[in-house]
Amino acid sequence: RNKNIWLSPIGCAMFTMQLHIPLNSYIGRHLPILQHIVPVALVSAVKSIPGYE
Repeated sequence: RNKNIWLSPIGCAMFTMQLHIPLNSYIGRHLPILQHIVPVALVSAVKSIPGYE
């Protein structure tokens, strides 16, 4: 990526993901909803780990 670097403050979990979503699917027709679904899923996954309730 042209030698770009990510600067992430301590305590932040910053990352990128590449997704291939068919544009004729529900999510493909409503892409902005992903910015809400992904963090909710991430928090849900972490909270399901014993000790991270």
